[in-house]
Amino acid sequence: QTETIKGDVFKAVKNLVRRGRRFDLVFIGAPYEPGLAAEALRAVAETLPLRPGALVVVETFHKEELGDSFPPLSLLDSRVYGETRLTFFRFGPAEKNR
Repeated sequence: QTETIKGDVFKAVKNLVRRGRRFDLVFIGAPYEPGLAAEALRAVAETLPLRPGALVVVETFHKEELGDSFPPLSLLDSRVYGETRLTFFRFGPAEKNR
């Protein structure tokens, strides 16, 4: 089951927590305003109930790098497509190199 929520991420997170749902995939399409994506990611990481192994994808301007400091999320990958950067995080411990 999927649901697209358009609006303020901080209000949406509070509403979703109240509804008691857990998530496998979260996509944060933050406006290209410096720092907003990191703030939204922190809110999701600290508040939203994620299932083990859930994937969180964050869209930012290609020059904005989020880093990997969003426990309990572990950085998986970051890719640039034109003016857009997609950064992928996994809920849970970082995967070891194979």
